[in-house]
Amino acid sequence: MRKFRRSIALVISLLMVAAIVAACGPANQAPAGPGPGQPAQTPGQPAAPAAPPAMVAPAAPDPTAIFAEHIDVIKDNNNVGVLNPLSPAANNSPTNWSFIMIHDRLMELDFDTLEFVPSLATAWETEDYQTFTFTLRDDVVFHNGDRFTAQDVANTVELARELGAGSQGGSFWAPVESFNVINDTTIELTLSGVRVDFYFNLAMPAAGILNRRAIEADAERGFWVGTGAYSVGEFVPNDFIRFVRNDDYWNTDKNILTEQITLRFVPEMSARTIRMQRGESQLSFGTSAEDLPLFQAEPENFEVYPLTFNNPQGLSFNMNDPITGDHNFRMAVAHAMDKDVIALMAASEWAIGDYFTGTIWGYNTEFRNNSIPAIPHDLDLAREFLAASNYNGEEVEIAAAIITNIRAAQALQHQLAAIGINARVAEFDSPGLNAYMIDPNSGSQMVFFNIVMNMSSASFRNIFIPGGPQNRMFYNNPVVTEMLDEVATMLDASEREAHFMRLQEIVAEDIPFINVFWRINGILAANGIGGVGLPPDNQQADLRELFYIIGYN
Repeated sequence: MRKFRRSIALVISLLMVAAIVAACGPANQAPAGPGPGQPAQTPGQPAAPAAPPAMVAPAAPDPTAIFAEHIDVIKDNNNVGVLNPLSPAANNSPTNWSFIMIHDRLMELDFDTLEFVPSLATAWETEDYQTFTFTLRDDVVFHNGDRFTAQDVANTVELARELGAGSQGGSFWAPVESFNVINDTTIELTLSGVRVDFYFNLAMPAAGILNRRAIEADAERGFWVGTGAYSVGEFVPNDFIRFVRNDDYWNTDKNILTEQITLRFVPEMSARTIRMQRGESQLSFGTSAEDLPLFQAEPENFEVYPLTFNNPQGLSFNMNDPITGDHNFRMAVAHAMDKDVIALMAASEWAIGDYFTGTIWGYNTEFRNNSIPAIPHDLDLAREFLAASNYNGEEVEIAAAIITNIRAAQALQHQLAAIGINARVAEFDSPGLNAYMIDPNSGSQMVFFNIVMNMSSASFRNIFIPGGPQNRMFYNNPVVTEMLDEVATMLDASEREAHFMRLQEIVAEDIPFINVFWRINGILAANGIGGVGLPPDNQQADLRELFYIIGYN
Protein backbone atom coordinates (compact mmCIF):
# COMPACT_ATOMS: atom_id res chain seq x y z
CA MET A 1 0.00 0.00 0.00
CA ARG A 2 1.32 3.44 -0.87
CA LYS A 3 1.64 6.27 1.61
CA PHE A 4 -1.25 8.62 2.19
CA ARG A 5 0.27 11.37 0.14
CA ARG A 6 -0.49 9.28 -2.92
CA SER A 7 -3.82 7.91 -1.53
CA ILE A 8 -4.94 5.33 1.00
CA ALA A 9 -6.02 1.83 0.14
CA LEU A 10 -9.73 1.11 0.07
CA VAL A 11 -9.53 -1.91 2.30
CA ILE A 12 -8.56 0.15 5.36
CA SER A 13 -12.05 1.49 5.81
CA LEU A 14 -14.42 -1.08 4.31
CA LEU A 15 -15.51 -2.32 7.72
CA MET A 16 -15.97 1.22 9.01
CA VAL A 17 -17.96 2.20 5.95
CA ALA A 18 -20.11 -0.91 6.26
CA ALA A 19 -20.98 0.05 9.82
CA ILE A 20 -21.87 3.55 8.72
CA VAL A 21 -24.03 2.27 5.88
CA ALA A 22 -25.87 0.00 8.29
CA ALA A 23 -26.63 2.93 10.54
CA CYS A 24 -27.51 5.24 7.62
CA GLY A 25 -25.28 7.83 9.19
CA PRO A 26 -21.85 8.38 10.71
CA ALA A 27 -20.54 6.22 13.53
CA ASN A 28 -21.37 7.69 16.93
CA GLN A 29 -19.70 5.23 19.26
CA ALA A 30 -16.89 6.49 21.45
CA PRO A 31 -13.64 4.62 21.90
CA ALA A 32 -12.59 3.31 25.29
CA GLY A 33 -10.47 6.41 25.75
CA PRO A 34 -9.64 9.50 23.73
CA GLY A 35 -6.99 9.09 21.08
CA PRO A 36 -4.49 11.73 19.99
CA GLY A 37 -6.24 15.03 19.51
CA GLN A 38 -9.62 13.72 20.66
CA PRO A 39 -11.66 15.45 23.34
CA ALA A 40 -11.77 13.70 26.68
CA GLN A 41 -15.10 12.95 28.33
CA THR A 42 -16.35 15.62 30.72
CA PRO A 43 -18.22 14.26 33.77
CA GLY A 44 -21.95 14.29 33.17
CA GLN A 45 -21.54 14.78 29.44
CA PRO A 46 -21.37 12.32 26.53
CA ALA A 47 -18.05 10.93 25.48
CA ALA A 48 -16.44 12.34 22.36
CA PRO A 49 -17.04 10.15 19.33
CA ALA A 50 -14.21 8.45 17.54
CA ALA A 51 -13.16 10.38 14.47
CA PRO A 52 -14.21 8.41 11.37
CA PRO A 53 -11.37 7.58 8.99
CA ALA A 54 -10.44 9.85 6.16
CA MET A 55 -11.99 9.07 2.82
CA VAL A 56 -10.20 6.23 1.16
CA ALA A 57 -10.12 4.93 -2.38
CA PRO A 58 -8.19 2.43 -4.51
CA ALA A 59 -4.54 3.40 -4.66
CA ALA A 60 -3.24 0.96 -7.26
CA PRO A 61 -5.79 0.52 -10.06
CA ASP A 62 -5.79 -2.58 -12.20
CA PRO A 63 -3.30 -2.08 -15.09
CA THR A 64 -6.04 -3.09 -17.50
CA ALA A 65 -8.36 -0.33 -16.25
CA ILE A 66 -9.83 2.24 -18.63
CA PHE A 67 -9.99 5.71 -17.07
CA ALA A 68 -12.47 8.48 -17.74
CA GLU A 69 -10.88 11.50 -19.42
CA HIS A 70 -13.00 13.91 -17.39
CA ILE A 71 -14.32 13.79 -13.80
CA ASP A 72 -16.94 16.18 -12.46
CA VAL A 73 -16.61 16.92 -8.74
CA ILE A 74 -19.23 18.75 -6.66
CA LYS A 75 -17.57 20.94 -4.06
CA ASP A 76 -18.77 21.25 -0.50
CA ASN A 77 -21.03 24.14 0.50
CA ASN A 78 -18.33 26.75 -0.14
CA ASN A 79 -18.05 28.46 -3.50
CA VAL A 80 -14.70 29.62 -4.87
CA GLY A 81 -14.68 33.32 -5.67
CA VAL A 82 -10.95 33.84 -6.27
CA LEU A 83 -7.91 31.75 -7.16
CA ASN A 84 -5.47 34.10 -5.50
CA PRO A 85 -3.70 32.81 -2.36
CA LEU A 86 -2.92 36.41 -1.38
CA SER A 87 -6.60 37.40 -1.24
CA PRO A 88 -8.39 37.51 2.14
CA ALA A 89 -11.36 35.83 0.41
CA ALA A 90 -9.28 32.72 -0.36
CA ASN A 91 -9.77 30.94 2.93
CA ASN A 92 -12.24 28.10 2.43
CA SER A 93 -11.65 24.42 1.78
CA PRO A 94 -12.24 24.07 -2.01
CA THR A 95 -10.12 27.16 -2.63
CA ASN A 96 -7.26 25.44 -0.84
CA TRP A 97 -7.91 22.21 -2.78
CA SER A 98 -7.56 24.29 -5.94
CA PHE A 99 -4.24 25.71 -4.83
CA ILE A 100 -2.92 22.16 -4.36
CA MET A 101 -3.86 21.39 -7.96
CA ILE A 102 -2.28 24.55 -9.40
CA HIS A 103 0.67 25.52 -7.20
CA ASP A 104 3.45 23.40 -5.80
CA ARG A 105 4.88 24.28 -2.41
CA LEU A 106 8.46 24.00 -1.24
CA MET A 107 7.45 20.98 0.85
CA GLU A 108 4.40 18.96 1.77
CA LEU A 109 3.27 17.25 4.96
CA ASP A 110 3.02 13.46 4.89
CA PHE A 111 -0.09 12.78 6.98
CA ASP A 112 0.96 9.16 7.58
CA THR A 113 4.18 10.12 9.34
CA LEU A 114 3.56 13.83 10.08
CA GLU A 115 6.94 14.49 8.47
CA PHE A 116 7.72 17.03 5.79
CA VAL A 117 8.53 15.62 2.37
CA PRO A 118 10.18 17.27 -0.64
CA SER A 119 8.29 19.11 -3.33
CA LEU A 120 9.93 22.09 -5.07
CA ALA A 121 12.61 21.94 -2.39
CA THR A 122 14.72 18.80 -2.28
CA ALA A 123 16.42 19.64 1.03
CA TRP A 124 16.24 22.22 3.80
CA GLU A 125 18.15 23.02 6.95
CA THR A 126 18.23 25.42 9.87
CA GLU A 127 20.29 25.65 13.03
CA ASP A 128 18.26 28.24 14.87
CA TYR A 129 14.76 28.25 13.29
CA GLN A 130 15.39 31.80 12.16
CA THR A 131 17.61 31.33 9.12
CA PHE A 132 16.61 28.57 6.69
CA THR A 133 18.44 27.32 3.60
CA PHE A 134 16.54 25.53 0.83
CA THR A 135 17.93 23.48 -2.04
CA LEU A 136 15.54 23.53 -4.99
CA ARG A 137 14.76 21.37 -8.00
CA ASP A 138 16.27 22.42 -11.33
CA ASP A 139 13.79 20.64 -13.64
CA VAL A 140 10.53 22.48 -12.95
CA VAL A 141 8.64 24.70 -15.40
CA PHE A 142 5.68 26.98 -14.74
CA HIS A 143 2.48 26.60 -16.75
CA ASN A 144 3.53 29.59 -18.88
CA GLY A 145 6.87 28.01 -19.78
CA ASP A 146 9.06 29.96 -17.34
CA ARG A 147 11.71 27.90 -15.60
CA PHE A 148 11.37 27.75 -11.82
CA THR A 149 14.36 29.11 -9.88
CA ALA A 150 15.19 30.44 -6.43
CA GLN A 151 14.24 33.91 -7.65
CA ASP A 152 10.61 32.75 -7.84
CA VAL A 153 10.68 31.96 -4.12
CA ALA A 154 12.05 35.45 -3.47
CA ASN A 155 9.39 36.93 -5.75
CA THR A 156 6.66 35.08 -3.84
CA VAL A 157 7.92 36.56 -0.56
CA GLU A 158 7.84 40.04 -2.09
CA LEU A 159 4.36 39.55 -3.56
CA ALA A 160 3.09 38.40 -0.17
CA ARG A 161 4.44 41.59 1.39
CA GLU A 162 2.93 43.81 -1.28
CA LEU A 163 -0.45 42.15 -1.80
CA GLY A 164 -1.09 39.65 0.98
CA ALA A 165 -2.38 41.71 3.90
CA GLY A 166 -5.09 39.80 5.74
CA SER A 167 -4.70 36.65 3.64
CA GLN A 168 -3.62 33.12 4.51
CA GLY A 169 -0.87 33.16 1.92
CA GLY A 170 0.41 36.50 3.15
CA SER A 171 0.49 35.30 6.75
CA PHE A 172 2.53 32.21 5.88
CA TRP A 173 5.30 34.30 4.29
CA ALA A 174 5.01 37.28 6.67
CA PRO A 175 7.75 36.11 9.09
CA VAL A 176 10.38 36.35 6.31
CA GLU A 177 12.42 39.50 6.93
CA SER A 178 15.01 39.02 4.20
CA PHE A 179 16.18 36.56 1.59
CA ASN A 180 19.41 35.75 -0.18
CA VAL A 181 19.27 34.12 -3.61
CA ILE A 182 22.55 32.23 -3.60
CA ASN A 183 22.06 30.65 -7.03
CA ASP A 184 19.22 29.27 -9.14
CA THR A 185 18.74 26.27 -6.86
CA THR A 186 19.62 27.69 -3.44
CA ILE A 187 17.90 30.36 -1.36
CA GLU A 188 18.32 31.50 2.22
CA LEU A 189 15.34 32.92 4.11
CA THR A 190 15.86 34.87 7.33
CA LEU A 191 12.90 35.46 9.60
CA SER A 192 12.27 38.41 11.88
CA GLY A 193 12.56 36.04 14.83
CA VAL A 194 12.60 32.38 15.74
CA ARG A 195 9.55 30.56 14.27
CA VAL A 196 9.36 26.86 14.94
CA ASP A 197 6.17 26.61 12.88
CA PHE A 198 7.72 27.98 9.68
CA TYR A 199 7.91 24.59 7.95
CA PHE A 200 4.22 24.08 8.65
CA ASN A 201 3.55 27.44 7.00
CA LEU A 202 5.41 26.43 3.86
CA ALA A 203 3.50 23.14 3.58
CA MET A 204 0.09 24.84 3.52
CA PRO A 205 -1.84 25.06 0.22
CA ALA A 206 -1.82 28.87 0.13
CA ALA A 207 1.99 28.91 0.39
CA GLY A 208 2.48 27.80 -3.22
CA ILE A 209 5.17 29.45 -5.32
CA LEU A 210 3.86 32.19 -7.62
CA ASN A 211 5.01 33.55 -10.98
CA ARG A 212 5.59 37.28 -10.70
CA ARG A 213 5.86 37.89 -14.44
CA ALA A 214 2.43 36.33 -15.00
CA ILE A 215 0.85 38.35 -12.18
CA GLU A 216 2.30 41.64 -13.43
CA ALA A 217 0.95 40.87 -16.91
CA ASP A 218 -2.53 39.94 -15.63
CA ALA A 219 -3.50 40.84 -12.07
CA GLU A 220 -6.23 38.16 -11.96
CA ARG A 221 -5.22 35.28 -14.21
CA GLY A 222 -1.56 35.61 -13.32
CA PHE A 223 -2.31 34.00 -9.97
CA TRP A 224 -3.54 30.93 -11.85
CA VAL A 225 -0.02 30.23 -13.16
CA GLY A 226 1.84 27.69 -11.07
CA THR A 227 4.03 24.64 -11.41
CA GLY A 228 1.34 22.18 -10.33
CA ALA A 229 -0.07 18.97 -11.75
CA TYR A 230 -2.99 20.86 -13.29
CA SER A 231 -3.42 24.26 -14.90
CA VAL A 232 -6.62 26.28 -14.99
CA GLY A 233 -8.51 25.68 -18.23
CA GLU A 234 -11.53 27.77 -17.28
CA PHE A 235 -12.69 29.51 -14.11
CA VAL A 236 -16.12 31.03 -13.58
CA PRO A 237 -16.05 32.54 -10.06
CA ASN A 238 -18.61 31.05 -7.68
CA ASP A 239 -19.54 28.47 -10.31
CA PHE A 240 -16.81 26.05 -11.46
CA ILE A 241 -13.11 25.53 -12.13
CA ARG A 242 -11.97 23.26 -14.94
CA PHE A 243 -8.47 21.91 -14.37
CA VAL A 244 -6.41 20.58 -17.28
CA ARG A 245 -3.63 18.04 -16.75
CA ASN A 246 -0.11 19.43 -16.98
CA ASP A 247 1.57 16.87 -19.23
CA ASP A 248 4.95 18.43 -18.44
CA TYR A 249 4.53 17.99 -14.70
CA TRP A 250 7.86 17.32 -13.05
CA ASN A 251 6.70 14.97 -10.27
CA THR A 252 6.67 11.53 -11.91
CA ASP A 253 5.97 9.91 -8.53
CA LYS A 254 2.40 11.18 -8.87
CA ASN A 255 -0.06 9.21 -10.99
CA ILE A 256 -1.84 12.02 -12.82
CA LEU A 257 -4.36 9.90 -14.67
CA THR A 258 -7.26 12.22 -15.49
CA GLU A 259 -7.05 14.72 -18.33
CA GLN A 260 -9.60 17.18 -16.95
CA ILE A 261 -11.24 17.65 -13.55
CA THR A 262 -14.08 20.10 -12.96
CA LEU A 263 -14.62 21.35 -9.43
CA ARG A 264 -18.21 22.58 -9.45
CA PHE A 265 -20.37 24.58 -7.05
CA VAL A 266 -23.98 23.44 -7.11
CA PRO A 267 -25.98 25.65 -4.73
CA GLU A 268 -29.15 23.56 -4.59
CA MET A 269 -28.92 20.41 -2.47
CA SER A 270 -31.52 18.62 -4.61
CA ALA A 271 -29.56 19.43 -7.77
CA ARG A 272 -26.45 17.82 -6.28
CA THR A 273 -28.37 14.62 -5.63
CA ILE A 274 -29.82 14.60 -9.15
CA ARG A 275 -26.39 15.13 -10.74
CA MET A 276 -24.96 12.15 -8.87
CA GLN A 277 -27.98 9.96 -9.67
CA ARG A 278 -27.73 10.79 -13.36
CA GLY A 279 -23.97 10.27 -13.48
CA GLU A 280 -23.35 13.92 -14.42
CA SER A 281 -20.98 14.17 -11.43
CA GLN A 282 -18.91 11.32 -10.05
CA LEU A 283 -17.74 12.69 -6.69
CA SER A 284 -19.63 14.94 -4.29
CA PHE A 285 -18.43 16.68 -1.16
CA GLY A 286 -21.78 18.42 -0.69
CA THR A 287 -24.60 15.89 -0.89
CA SER A 288 -27.41 16.52 1.57
CA ALA A 289 -27.29 14.32 4.65
CA GLU A 290 -30.98 13.63 4.13
CA ASP A 291 -30.26 12.18 0.67
CA LEU A 292 -27.25 10.01 1.53
CA PRO A 293 -29.41 6.97 2.46
CA LEU A 294 -30.59 6.92 -1.17
CA PHE A 295 -27.04 6.18 -2.25
CA GLN A 296 -26.18 3.94 0.69
CA ALA A 297 -29.01 1.70 -0.54
CA GLU A 298 -27.07 1.20 -3.82
CA PRO A 299 -23.69 -0.19 -2.72
CA GLU A 300 -23.20 -1.64 -6.19
CA ASN A 301 -23.10 1.92 -7.59
CA PHE A 302 -21.93 4.22 -4.81
CA GLU A 303 -19.76 4.51 -1.73
CA VAL A 304 -20.29 7.00 1.10
CA TYR A 305 -17.17 7.92 3.09
CA PRO A 306 -17.24 9.89 6.37
CA LEU A 307 -14.80 12.67 7.11
CA THR A 308 -14.84 14.52 10.44
CA PHE A 309 -13.91 18.12 9.81
CA ASN A 310 -10.95 19.26 11.88
CA ASN A 311 -12.23 22.83 11.93
CA PRO A 312 -14.27 24.19 14.84
CA GLN A 313 -17.73 25.07 13.51
CA GLY A 314 -19.52 27.69 15.51
CA LEU A 315 -20.38 31.23 16.46
CA SER A 316 -18.01 34.19 16.52
CA PHE A 317 -18.70 37.47 18.29
CA ASN A 318 -17.72 40.93 17.10
CA MET A 319 -15.65 41.99 20.09
CA ASN A 320 -15.77 45.63 18.97
CA ASP A 321 -19.55 45.79 19.15
CA PRO A 322 -20.96 47.24 22.41
CA ILE A 323 -23.49 44.39 22.73
CA THR A 324 -21.40 41.34 21.85
CA GLY A 325 -18.29 42.90 23.35
CA ASP A 326 -20.02 42.45 26.73
CA HIS A 327 -18.86 39.22 28.38
CA ASN A 328 -22.21 38.78 30.15
CA PHE A 329 -24.03 38.86 26.81
CA ARG A 330 -21.68 36.24 25.36
CA MET A 331 -22.23 34.04 28.41
CA ALA A 332 -25.99 34.42 27.98
CA VAL A 333 -25.73 33.24 24.37
CA ALA A 334 -23.47 30.33 25.36
CA HIS A 335 -25.89 29.07 28.00
CA ALA A 336 -28.90 29.54 25.68
CA MET A 337 -27.42 27.23 23.05
CA ASP A 338 -28.69 23.69 22.71
CA LYS A 339 -25.83 22.44 20.56
CA ASP A 340 -27.37 19.07 19.80
CA VAL A 341 -30.47 20.73 18.36
CA ILE A 342 -28.38 23.15 16.29
CA ALA A 343 -26.24 20.28 14.98
CA LEU A 344 -29.36 18.28 14.08
CA MET A 345 -30.95 21.23 12.30
CA ALA A 346 -27.72 22.06 10.46
CA ALA A 347 -26.71 18.63 9.21
CA SER A 348 -28.98 15.92 10.61
CA GLU A 349 -26.97 12.99 12.04
CA TRP A 350 -23.86 14.14 10.14
CA ALA A 351 -22.88 16.59 12.87
CA ILE A 352 -22.10 16.24 16.57
CA GLY A 353 -22.99 18.92 19.10
CA ASP A 354 -19.77 19.84 20.91
CA TYR A 355 -20.45 19.30 24.60
CA PHE A 356 -17.12 17.59 25.13
CA THR A 357 -14.85 20.50 26.10
CA GLY A 358 -14.93 24.27 26.12
CA THR A 359 -11.78 24.76 24.10
CA ILE A 360 -11.63 26.32 20.64
CA TRP A 361 -9.32 23.91 18.87
CA GLY A 362 -9.10 21.59 15.91
CA TYR A 363 -10.48 18.08 16.35
CA ASN A 364 -7.10 16.50 15.56
CA THR A 365 -4.77 19.48 16.13
CA GLU A 366 -1.78 18.83 18.37
CA PHE A 367 -1.84 19.97 22.03
CA ARG A 368 -5.62 20.03 22.39
CA ASN A 369 -6.67 20.92 25.96
CA ASN A 370 -9.39 18.44 26.86
CA SER A 371 -9.75 19.57 30.48
CA ILE A 372 -11.61 22.83 29.81
CA PRO A 373 -15.26 22.34 30.82
CA ALA A 374 -17.94 23.10 28.26
CA ILE A 375 -20.54 25.76 29.03
CA PRO A 376 -23.79 23.85 29.72
CA HIS A 377 -27.17 24.54 28.15
CA ASP A 378 -29.05 26.28 30.99
CA LEU A 379 -31.81 28.79 30.21
CA ASP A 380 -32.03 30.07 33.78
CA LEU A 381 -28.33 30.94 33.80
CA ALA A 382 -28.68 32.40 30.32
CA ARG A 383 -31.38 34.80 31.53
CA GLU A 384 -29.30 35.78 34.57
CA PHE A 385 -26.30 36.68 32.42
CA LEU A 386 -28.53 38.53 29.95
CA ALA A 387 -30.05 40.59 32.78
CA ALA A 388 -26.53 41.53 33.91
CA SER A 389 -25.52 42.58 30.39
CA ASN A 390 -26.03 45.90 28.63
CA TYR A 391 -28.53 44.39 26.19
CA ASN A 392 -31.78 46.36 25.97
CA GLY A 393 -33.80 44.45 23.41
CA GLU A 394 -31.98 45.68 20.30
CA GLU A 395 -32.06 43.54 17.18
CA VAL A 396 -28.77 41.73 16.72
CA GLU A 397 -27.55 40.13 13.52
CA ILE A 398 -26.26 36.60 12.96
CA ALA A 399 -24.50 36.43 9.58
CA ALA A 400 -23.92 33.11 7.81
CA ALA A 401 -23.08 31.60 4.45
CA ILE A 402 -23.50 28.05 3.07
CA ILE A 403 -26.68 26.13 3.83
CA THR A 404 -25.29 24.23 6.85
CA ASN A 405 -24.36 27.38 8.71
CA ILE A 406 -27.49 29.25 7.64
CA ARG A 407 -29.60 26.46 9.12
CA ALA A 408 -27.48 26.55 12.28
CA ALA A 409 -27.92 30.31 12.56
CA GLN A 410 -31.68 29.95 12.16
CA ALA A 411 -31.81 27.32 14.92
CA LEU A 412 -29.76 29.60 17.17
CA GLN A 413 -32.09 32.51 16.36
CA HIS A 414 -35.02 30.57 17.83
CA GLN A 415 -33.03 29.54 20.90
CA LEU A 416 -32.00 33.13 21.61
CA ALA A 417 -35.62 34.24 21.32
CA ALA A 418 -36.42 31.90 24.24
CA ILE A 419 -34.36 34.11 26.58
CA GLY A 420 -35.44 37.43 25.06
CA ILE A 421 -32.72 38.15 22.51
CA ASN A 422 -34.12 39.57 19.28
CA ALA A 423 -31.94 38.22 16.47
CA ARG A 424 -32.17 38.11 12.70
CA VAL A 425 -30.20 35.98 10.24
CA ALA A 426 -28.34 37.66 7.35
CA GLU A 427 -27.55 35.23 4.52
CA PHE A 428 -24.50 35.55 2.25
CA ASP A 429 -22.49 33.55 -0.22
CA SER A 430 -19.00 32.63 1.00
CA PRO A 431 -17.02 35.45 -0.71
CA GLY A 432 -19.66 37.97 0.33
CA LEU A 433 -19.45 36.86 3.95
CA ASN A 434 -15.64 36.97 3.90
CA ALA A 435 -15.72 40.55 2.64
CA TYR A 436 -18.41 41.44 5.17
CA MET A 437 -16.49 40.01 8.12
CA ILE A 438 -13.34 41.95 7.30
CA ASP A 439 -15.19 45.22 7.93
CA PRO A 440 -15.34 45.99 11.69
CA ASN A 441 -18.25 48.34 11.00
CA SER A 442 -20.31 45.78 9.08
CA GLY A 443 -23.09 45.84 11.66
CA SER A 444 -23.05 42.11 12.31
CA GLN A 445 -22.71 41.20 15.96
CA MET A 446 -22.35 37.45 15.41
CA VAL A 447 -21.24 35.21 12.54
CA PHE A 448 -21.78 31.47 12.21
CA PHE A 449 -18.81 29.99 10.36
CA ASN A 450 -15.87 27.63 10.78
CA ILE A 451 -12.36 28.64 11.70
CA VAL A 452 -9.52 26.85 9.94
CA MET A 453 -7.08 24.91 12.11
CA ASN A 454 -4.59 22.53 10.59
CA MET A 455 -2.61 19.85 12.41
CA SER A 456 -0.16 22.40 13.81
CA SER A 457 -0.99 24.22 17.02
CA ALA A 458 0.63 27.28 15.46
CA SER A 459 -2.49 27.77 13.29
CA PHE A 460 -4.10 29.11 16.48
CA ARG A 461 -2.08 32.27 15.90
CA ASN A 462 -3.89 33.25 12.70
CA ILE A 463 -7.21 33.10 14.54
CA PHE A 464 -6.56 35.05 17.72
CA ILE A 465 -3.70 37.47 17.13
CA PRO A 466 -4.78 41.02 16.21
CA GLY A 467 -4.83 41.41 12.43
CA GLY A 468 -4.59 37.67 11.87
CA PRO A 469 -6.15 36.47 8.60
CA GLN A 470 -8.86 34.57 10.49
CA ASN A 471 -9.36 36.97 13.39
CA ARG A 472 -12.81 38.04 12.21
CA MET A 473 -13.82 38.51 15.84
CA PHE A 474 -11.49 41.54 16.20
CA TYR A 475 -10.20 39.78 19.28
CA ASN A 476 -7.36 41.58 21.06
CA ASN A 477 -6.12 40.23 24.36
CA PRO A 478 -2.58 41.56 25.04
CA VAL A 479 -1.78 38.56 27.23
CA VAL A 480 -2.72 36.16 24.43
CA THR A 481 -0.75 38.21 21.88
CA GLU A 482 2.36 38.15 24.08
CA MET A 483 2.03 34.41 24.69
CA LEU A 484 1.60 33.72 20.96
CA ASP A 485 4.80 35.62 20.27
CA GLU A 486 6.57 33.66 22.99
CA VAL A 487 5.39 30.22 21.89
CA ALA A 488 6.58 30.83 18.34
CA THR A 489 10.16 30.76 19.66
CA MET A 490 9.91 27.73 21.94
CA LEU A 491 11.97 24.82 20.66
CA ASP A 492 11.02 22.44 23.47
CA ALA A 493 7.81 20.54 22.63
CA SER A 494 6.67 20.07 26.24
CA GLU A 495 7.12 23.78 26.91
CA ARG A 496 5.11 24.61 23.79
CA GLU A 497 2.36 22.22 24.83
CA ALA A 498 2.01 23.79 28.28
CA HIS A 499 1.89 27.24 26.70
CA PHE A 500 -0.84 26.27 24.25
CA MET A 501 -2.82 24.57 27.02
CA ARG A 502 -2.87 27.82 28.96
CA LEU A 503 -3.68 29.86 25.84
CA GLN A 504 -6.75 27.72 25.27
CA GLU A 505 -7.91 28.32 28.83
CA ILE A 506 -7.59 32.11 28.49
CA VAL A 507 -9.44 32.27 25.18
CA ALA A 508 -12.17 29.94 26.49
CA GLU A 509 -12.72 32.35 29.40
CA ASP A 510 -12.96 35.33 27.04
CA ILE A 511 -15.40 33.51 24.67
CA PRO A 512 -14.76 35.34 21.38
CA PHE A 513 -15.97 32.15 19.65
CA ILE A 514 -18.11 29.18 20.68
CA ASN A 515 -17.54 25.83 19.03
CA VAL A 516 -21.07 24.54 18.43
CA PHE A 517 -20.64 21.29 16.52
CA TRP A 518 -18.29 19.05 14.61
CA ARG A 519 -19.30 18.48 11.03
CA ILE A 520 -19.04 14.97 9.60
CA ASN A 521 -19.15 15.15 5.84
CA GLY A 522 -20.61 12.21 3.98
CA ILE A 523 -18.50 12.18 0.83
CA LEU A 524 -20.31 10.45 -2.01
CA ALA A 525 -18.37 8.65 -4.74
CA ALA A 526 -19.44 6.62 -7.74
CA ASN A 527 -17.93 3.15 -7.71
CA GLY A 528 -14.70 3.32 -9.68
CA ILE A 529 -13.56 6.61 -8.17
CA GLY A 530 -10.12 6.40 -6.60
CA GLY A 531 -6.88 8.23 -5.93
CA VAL A 532 -8.40 10.77 -3.53
CA GLY A 533 -6.37 11.95 -0.58
CA LEU A 534 -8.27 13.35 2.41
CA PRO A 535 -6.22 13.98 5.55
CA PRO A 536 -7.53 14.89 9.00
CA ASP A 537 -6.93 18.50 7.97
CA ASN A 538 -9.87 18.84 5.56
CA GLN A 539 -8.34 21.97 4.04
CA GLN A 540 -5.84 19.76 2.22
CA ALA A 541 -8.00 17.39 0.16
CA ASP A 542 -5.74 16.24 -2.66
CA LEU A 543 -7.43 15.57 -6.01
CA ARG A 544 -4.28 15.43 -8.13
CA GLU A 545 -4.32 11.63 -8.46
CA LEU A 546 -8.10 11.35 -8.77
CA PHE A 547 -9.27 8.74 -11.30
CA TYR A 548 -12.50 7.10 -12.41
CA ILE A 549 -12.46 3.56 -13.80
CA ILE A 550 -15.10 3.15 -16.50
CA GLY A 551 -14.11 -0.28 -17.80
CA TYR A 552 -11.32 -2.77 -18.38
CA ASN A 553 -9.38 -3.95 -21.41
